Amino acid sequence: MNYSMKSKLHVALSGIFLLSHAPSVSAVVVSGDSPAPPLFQSPPDSTFPTLNVLGTATGASAIYLCNNWVLTAGHVGLPDVFTQEFDAAGNETRNTATYIPGTEMRLGVTDPNTGLGSADLRIYQVSGNLNLPCLSLYCDDPSVGTDVVMAGFGNTSLGNTSPNPLLGNYPWVTSFQSRWGTNQLETSAADSFGNPVLVTDFSSPLDSPTMFEGQNAGGDSGGGWFINNGGTWELAGLSFAVGSTDGTSNPSEYGDRSFAYDLSDPLIKSQIQEVAYTPEPSSALLAGLSCGLLLARRRR
Repeated sequence: MNYSMKSKLHVALSGIFLLSHAPSVSAVVVSGDSPAPPLFQSPPDSTFPTLNVLGTATGASAIYLCNNWVLTAGHVGLPDVFTQEFDAAGNETRNTATYIPGTEMRLGVTDPNTGLGSADLRIYQVSGNLNLPCLSLYCDDPSVGTDVVMAGFGNTSLGNTSPNPLLGNYPWVTSFQSRWGTNQLETSAADSFGNPVLVTDFSSPLDSPTMFEGQNAGGDSGGGWFINNGGTWELAGLSFAVGSTDGTSNPSEYGDRSFAYDLSDPLIKSQIQEVAYTPEPSSALLAGLSCGLLLARRRR
């Protein structure tokens, strides 16, 4: 499904400056003038990997990858994770899994001071039968203008409280239910170690926003950015921070920016594949092999 309603320009910016001034929180919270659509009730489409978007015991988000490996933002820690489902009567069911000690790995360019990955990304294995399918990773290079669905478990907003509808003012309210919003990639940046970052902005009605315009906010660090690639939803980014026009993250305002690590980066992607998709049962093979084949084609 195409949610595009706006045309974006490549914006030259200092990603390091924006990232260094962004709070270490993120979540999908706003969607136009109404609450972001609940993921479990109204997913982007019937094929979206809804249950792979996990909540955490610390009030954040994580993504289920494969073989009981989950991915989240580094500052979230190593919390228990859970799926969230609701029956026809609205009763919630949670399937919980716990961290397996010693399985954690930090991702990204190696920090010479610690010897660990420098990105705000953490992968670890959990125990418990989540019984979820392996998630496909995005294999292409995300380009400016690409549509993304941002999904997470954090705060939401009840709408624009500004008396002027062209001036966005979206206060956060606690939700802790899986929600989603849409946006387009505005530009790319990098953190201080050179780990690549994807950037979106929160567009006003005058800037032709996407159908369910989304902006990151508190509570969903570790939420996923998904791209529909030929009918398959693939994980392209992981939320970790926001940038504000006025130096405050709450409320969200038009012009604020959302940041996610680019998981299609060859280094980060290879680290994820090596850990989460090996050994490869049939489902893991299908999720991880396509990227390997594409990389092989690029090297020729």
